[in-house]
Amino acid sequence: MMDFPDTRFDGKLRPSQAEVVKIAEEQLNRNERRLHIVAPPGSGKTVLGLYLWAIHIRCPAVVLSPNSAIQMQWAARTDLFSTKSGRPLIDFTSTDPKSPSLLNSLTYQSVTLPRRGGDDLHQGALENWIQYLIENNEVASPEEGRLWIEDLQKRNPEYYATRLARNKKVIRDNLAIHGESLRTLHRSALETLELLKDAGVGLIILDECHHLTGHWGRVLSDASELLDGPTVLGLTATPPDFEGHRREDCERYQTFFGPVDFQVPVPAVVKDGFLAPYQDLVYFVRPTGDEFSYMANVDDRLTELVEELCVPQPPDKDNIPRAAPLPKWLSETLGSLQAGIVKLDSWFDYEKRDPDFALAARFFLQSIEHPLPHGVPETILPFEWETPQIPTELRILMPVLGRYIRNALRRSESAADRELAEQATDRLRMFGVQVTETSTQVCASPAGRIMAYSKAKAQAVVPIL
Repeated sequence: MMDFPDTRFDGKLRPSQAEVVKIAEEQLNRNERRLHIVAPPGSGKTVLGLYLWAIHIRCPAVVLSPNSAIQMQWAARTDLFSTKSGRPLIDFTSTDPKSPSLLNSLTYQSVTLPRRGGDDLHQGALENWIQYLIENNEVASPEEGRLWIEDLQKRNPEYYATRLARNKKVIRDNLAIHGESLRTLHRSALETLELLKDAGVGLIILDECHHLTGHWGRVLSDASELLDGPTVLGLTATPPDFEGHRREDCERYQTFFGPVDFQVPVPAVVKDGFLAPYQDLVYFVRPTGDEFSYMANVDDRLTELVEELCVPQPPDKDNIPRAAPLPKWLSETLGSLQAGIVKLDSWFDYEKRDPDFALAARFFLQSIEHPLPHGVPETILPFEWETPQIPTELRILMPVLGRYIRNALRRSESAADRELAEQATDRLRMFGVQVTETSTQVCASPAGRIMAYSKAKAQAVVPIL
């Protein structure tokens, strides 16, 4: 192992930094190996971390950052230190995960990269996928689920690969949550961790540590044991908001870092002259005229999309027949009692299997005066309903368009249909409708996005300034 150089700090600690150093030194003297510091932007967290490493802890260390810009910043700030021998501290610093030194500034990704393949992940992903299909009433049994997935793989290999990758991620996450995260890592990440262990790393500095409430945190919790329990220094300006995160991840974060040991107050940094004072004020704006017009015409644009899907399409460039237009496909699906990849025995069974689609499909066909197939009973349209008219109500269109996109377009032999499925999915998202693998859900509305990103906000900067 490389000898640690006699190092001195060539600058001067700020009052808030000196206070943190004092508290950290007291804890280290009590053999407390977890330090959790919260400090606002501009308060000098990088210099603080380097000072604790070079002056007090003095052992091989790894600094992990969320991106390469921050990674390089840690290496650059070593210019504030000098050694008794005259060698610059940068000579003892590495940003290459394959060439460890006394100070190793790396990204979180370099030690947490997950592997993509493996028979165990593949089989687990398929089983998880089948269970997901059953829970969402897309299939009724494991055997039906396997047929559903095989059919998708044959008809739309790209979408199959996307969904398989998602399910592999679920399996990796489950392994990591239960303390087996190192099994999920790519070989290069494991090699980096082994090199750090061989280098005798005794300090881990985790910059922007509020990011560690997911995969990164799971891996580093297990990697800490691999590195024989080094001292951990967590630095962040914003403690994590645990809402929306798994309970296990939140508990792991709190256990790993412990309570906040010191929080640098913003007024202190402002007083020292390193942070500008500010106050949050509210300034109201109205959306622009174009934005108002867009929101007013949302229903018309939704109708345009449905009309396009109702028009027969010519064969594609490879002369492969296209999927039936929406009304014809709905009629054939209802008439054949086809539910996904299985055919049911009676209308009673069909309606019981998927009542929302059974009602919405009949409502849609009757609304445009398209005859229902033999044996399919009519539904009752509202008294005030005028026909022929394409419905604009989402409670009708969501089941109809969702089924058509998932079962007709995505599973078509025509690449043009599969492309149309992606285009329709993207356009529906603009109307606040998300077509997923097994269902159709309400998502963020276009009005909400327009309000969030209105050009009027940028224009308001002029009168504000």
